[in-house]
Amino acid sequence: MKSIFIKKTLCKVCTLWMAILTLWTAWNTQGKTTSIDQNKVTHTKSEGNTLNLVEKQNIIDRMHVDEQENQNIYINAENISYEVFELEKTMYTVGFDQLNSCDKTKPETFLNCKPDPPLFKQTGKCLVAKDCVTVVCKTRFRLDMVQGMIESLWKCYPGVQVIITDDNNDNIPKTWQDFLENHTELVAYFQLGDQAGISWGRKFAANLVSTKYFFQIDDDLVFEKSSNLMKLVNILENSDVDIVAGQYGNSNMIGCMTVAWETNNSKSLLHYYKAVYGILVNYPHCYMLDIVQNVYLARTAELMKADPWDSKFKMYEHTDFFLAVKQNRLKTAICLDVELTEISASINSLRTSRTSQKALYMPLTLRKWGLEAWYRHCNPLQYPIENTTNIKYQSKVMVNGTRDFKGHTQRFY
Repeated sequence: MKSIFIKKTLCKVCTLWMAILTLWTAWNTQGKTTSIDQNKVTHTKSEGNTLNLVEKQNIIDRMHVDEQENQNIYINAENISYEVFELEKTMYTVGFDQLNSCDKTKPETFLNCKPDPPLFKQTGKCLVAKDCVTVVCKTRFRLDMVQGMIESLWKCYPGVQVIITDDNNDNIPKTWQDFLENHTELVAYFQLGDQAGISWGRKFAANLVSTKYFFQIDDDLVFEKSSNLMKLVNILENSDVDIVAGQYGNSNMIGCMTVAWETNNSKSLLHYYKAVYGILVNYPHCYMLDIVQNVYLARTAELMKADPWDSKFKMYEHTDFFLAVKQNRLKTAICLDVELTEISASINSLRTSRTSQKALYMPLTLRKWGLEAWYRHCNPLQYPIENTTNIKYQSKVMVNGTRDFKGHTQRFY
């Protein structure tokens, strides 16, 4: 009995001592951080959960790299221009066709069908732009700007091939001739004739592309540090999006498109400026929509299959192109933080010369798509919720000699 009493007493003393030691340790280390003295780490082989000095240093190094990369990702996500910040605040989301309720096979309904949400996959293999991207550009005599565009491209993405199409040009600058001779492996230049036009010129160039993607660009744009071409590549590599664009200037073309039926069953095209269907998950500042500017990355095979270039449009082909893209159920997106810079003046000789042809090509667009009128800068708050062919808008009284739909302020044609 005496031995049992002694054992119980010793157990109580040990328990009390351990409690006192635990409290003392907690008090002594309060407010302090634990550090590893790497000089006292022994050089042993790695067995089970035991790490040797080299392995521990590798972990420390990786943690340091991961910390830097996460910081860079955060900085890049917030490093957008003031213009993009302001534009993004005014974007309006109209939603995807989540239930697949719209019959996208009927030609009379496709313009009022929202796209399905984008599907994502982890299959991206292209890590260098020159391995999967060719830049294509249609110009008209502005070879000095073309050269500047190419040089800016190569500063950001060396070795990317470029295909240039031009009209008949008898006045080739010496600087351009020298530039071609020095870069015969990377630049191809073709003259197609005075009546080739923009659509045919772009289709001709796209037909020559051998890479997985092509990047469409105008001749008066240049690449900057914010022209993140590889972000666009990453989206096409890892999703079912077919076209993904950057942006420049005031981005006044971006948005969604539908058709409105009037009381006499005539149709009008409504272009909702800054309306988007939704975001691209995991890609900040990127959205799904119907129409973007002429600065986009596209899947070569899918675009050639759809063939959205109509050679009848020598100019003013932009909306027709994206109507055809939507008709073929290709998915279009934009990343607002992928910015390029426009170097030509808003009023220039080329743009002025095209203005006189507006009266020819605008009616061509309306006739081709069975439209009576074309409204731009439509209020996205008026975007129809239902997927139906019977969307009707009540016409207002004549305003300044033209009809106007409620909530829609500008009749383009």
